Parts: sequence; structure tokens; C-alpha cells
Amino acid sequence: MRERDKVMVLLTRSMRLLILALLLWTMAVFTARAAPDRPTWRQNLICEPAVQKYRGVEYCTGADGQVHVIVVDLHSPGVRLEYLIAQGVDRNNRYGECKDVNIPRWGPVRGGCADPDNPAYYPVMSLDQAVRRYPNAAAVIDSDYGAGTQDEPRSREHGPEGFTVVRGDRLDGPANGDTDNNAEGRPWLAVSRDVPLRAELWQFPKGQDEGSKPDWIYTGVGGAPWLVWDGEVVREQIRNCANARSGSCRPGVDQTAVGLSQDRRWLFLIVDVRKGQLLDTARFMRAQLDAWDAIKFDGGGSSQLWYGGLPANRRFVTRGDGRRLSQYLAVIAEPGSGIEDTAGALPLSARPTSPLFFDLVLPGETARIRIEVQNTGTVTWDPAQGIELRRVWKDVISPVVESYPLPHPVPPGETVAWDIELNTGGARFTTLRYRLYQGNTPFGPEIGAVVITRPEQLKDQEQRLREAIERELKEWQQRAEEELDRLLEEFKAWLLDLIRRELERQTKRWLDKICGSNAVLLVGGLLVALRRRRR
Repeated sequence: MRERDKVMVLLTRSMRLLILALLLWTMAVFTARAAPDRPTWRQNLICEPAVQKYRGVEYCTGADGQVHVIVVDLHSPGVRLEYLIAQGVDRNNRYGECKDVNIPRWGPVRGGCADPDNPAYYPVMSLDQAVRRYPNAAAVIDSDYGAGTQDEPRSREHGPEGFTVVRGDRLDGPANGDTDNNAEGRPWLAVSRDVPLRAELWQFPKGQDEGSKPDWIYTGVGGAPWLVWDGEVVREQIRNCANARSGSCRPGVDQTAVGLSQDRRWLFLIVDVRKGQLLDTARFMRAQLDAWDAIKFDGGGSSQLWYGGLPANRRFVTRGDGRRLSQYLAVIAEPGSGIEDTAGALPLSARPTSPLFFDLVLPGETARIRIEVQNTGTVTWDPAQGIELRRVWKDVISPVVESYPLPHPVPPGETVAWDIELNTGGARFTTLRYRLYQGNTPFGPEIGAVVITRPEQLKDQEQRLREAIERELKEWQQRAEEELDRLLEEFKAWLLDLIRRELERQTKRWLDKICGSNAVLLVGGLLVALRRRRR
């Protein structure tokens, strides 16, 4: 390859790398923005005070009363989620709560579970029966796809289709003779037992479900498809009804779904009776609830909801078509008056000193990121309170907790810093997210960081690039309240211009060495190419 061609390849690769770093940077800036004083759902939903009869749980409505929402405060004492699975007989004709997701014929490990009157049918129960199972339930809702009331083997030959954890015991998966790999193909909700409840929406990566589960999961229930993922409505998954049974995403029927807020404080269980498109349900959850992740549960005639705080004649909010199901999800809570307004329900408050923390390294170098956070609350942080900075992992099956203890007391208004070293393994870019915790309770916004491995050709330009990025970050902080779309476009233009100028300088120097007096003509051609690429 000629030297001039090598230069053009290096220029193209460098441009792609730094533009990709820009996109990651702007994503982190959006993520690091603080949440509003009052949660979005509180601003958009109608939550009648007279019907709020449980501590940490509220029944609300939206879309002119056609979307029913159970909001659960996962930090509220006494709140938990229980999996309600039908009762039947195993292969030894022992009766009790099902310990398997298949009928006896397909349950080689746990013995299966069947309707006492027909071993080919998985057992089912009505919403009324499910409610009676937990007299202290605040709400009961349909959940995963599974056996329905139809009396034909195809719809009754198994129970829950996906990830199934009942009081800490996993019933599905390869270890239990359930080899459909649905916990890989389909997403699921996982919730811990002890408050503050840990809740995640996730799915096992392909080929990584060995049949076990993380120890912290107390209740696990499957669904599909994804509706919202990392704050974005996933239209392609919805359009293809990804990993869901045929016809379950069709328009014109009721829909049931579950969502989580970005800070994992709020769990939303909804039944949308507008009978529109599934995309409408996803948009409602993102826009009206600010759900950061959401998946579809069962729907159509299976969409059922009971709420115990309503008058007796209204507690069965919707019965769907009255069919019996193999499982439901119950919200358990103590008597109370709903959810306290939480403009600071947590006593601790924090704010990062920058919208993004970063480091520029060369291949093989160790990155050093300094995370600085201000105490914006009214109480002093103390190491004895169990306050620490944790790296936030999206993958909930990772057992690793990467944490950094609070180094010293931090009075209100003061800042604290953590110096974090990491080896990115030569990756061109590495994005990281951090969060402050007291025990298992997070507080403050997520904190974005990025490590950019710059090209060797720019190894002498670290200070120039670093200063330029820091100046722009300060400008972003000062203008954080302005229209973000416009800022994003301006920032793209600024950074592309910075990259162009730096690469033009480097190219001219390279070509001066390579081509001598002919460099001027070659540089002119490269500048034209770069400007066309920018357009």
C-alpha cells in the first residue's frame, strides 16, 4: 500500500473512532442529568387519595382512565412481590403448589405439575382464587404467558413460558429439565426479597443460561417483547413481537406490562385497555411514567387486575375475558396511605461536578478517572453510614460488585473525589456508569465516564485534546437548561471541526515528510475530501 493510501486509511479510522466517542459522550451527558423533584408518574397520573390504602403502593390511572397503573415504591418497608402459581399434582400424584413449569410428561427432574383431573393439562386458577391465596395483597395482576383456560392440550401442556422463580426457587431452566432456553430468548423481571427491593429487567445472554440464578432473586417472572430499553422505545422488537407467542402483539386488545424507572425506585404494573397498538402502550410507559426499561406481560383476554384499595364492587379493575391462568403476580404491602411525595424521600442528595468524567489514553496505558461529587443534601456523609461509590453494571447476572468506600466525612456543600484506575484492554472506547449508594439504596443521578484510546498518530496531542474537551464540558454545564437537541447538533459540529483541524495538521506534517515539496497539492486534496465527508 502506498504511503498516501496509508494516510487516508488512518484518517478514516481516526474520524470514525472520535465520532463514536462523541456519541458515547453525549449519551453519558443525558444519563447524568438529575431527575426532577417529583417523579414523572406523579406529575402525569391521576391517583385518587381516597383509594390509597397501602403503604408504598398507589393505584393510579392515565389516558383518560383507560390505563390502570400500580406504582410500587421499592424502597418502602413491608413491600414485596410474590409469584402466585397454580396448584396441581406431580407424577407421583402428590398435590400442592406447582414446583415445575411443565406437565409430568415433560418434567423429568421435578416431576411436572398437572390438573388433578387430566395429566395432559397444566393446572390453572381464576383471578378470584389468586386473590384469596394472599389476603394481605394490595394488587394482583396477570404475568407471564402460560396455560390458559382453553381445554385443548396445546395451550395446556405447560405453565409459565419464561424465567420462573417462586420464593427464591427457580422452577424453569436446563437444570430442571426445561430445555426451551426461554430465559435467554425472552426478557424477565427479577426482584429481591428484602427492602429496599432490588429489581431488574433483563435476560440471560445467549448460551449463558445454565439453569441457576443470582442468589438475590426472590421472584422472577418472564415476558416479551421488550417495550423500552435504556430509555428508548424499541420499535423493532415491538413490530416483530420478538420472542413472544404468535399473535400476542396484535392491535385491538388489552395489554399488560411492567416497567422500571431509571433509578430503580419505581416499579410500574399496568393494564392498558385502550385496545390500540402495543407501540402506544410502550410510548405511554416512556412518556407518562418515565419508565427506563419495560417489557410486555400476557395480554388480550388474559389482561386482569385486582386492587384492594377500591370499593368492594370495583376491586376487580378488569377481568379480561374471565379466563383462568397458571400464574399471577401479587404486590404485598402493609396498610397505609400510599406513597409519600418524594422530593427527597431519601435524606441523601448528590450531584456530580461534571456532566462527564473522562480520560484519554494510548493503547496499553492505564486509564485514571477522577470522579468528583458534591453533597447537595442537608446532612454530612460519613464513612460509618455505609456510603460508597459503585460501578453500575447493566448485566444483573454478574456477581461482581465494584465499589469504592467514602474516603472521609463530607459536609453539605462540600465535594469528595474517587481516583479510579482501570485497564481497558486496548479497547477503542470504554463507557462506564457509577452511582452513590448507602447500603443497597442508591441516591443521586448515575454518573457517566468514558475512556477514549486515541490513535498513535495523535499521541503528541493529548494536552490539546484534553483542554478542548474540558472547555466544552464547562460550556455544557453552563448551558444545561437549554434545548438539548440544538446543543447536541452544535456540539457535533464543534467536535468534528476540532477533529478536522487536528487531523489536517497531522496530515500536513506526515505528507511534508513523505512527499516533500509535493505536500501542498496532496494536503489540498485531503482537505477537500474531509470537508465532503463532514457534509
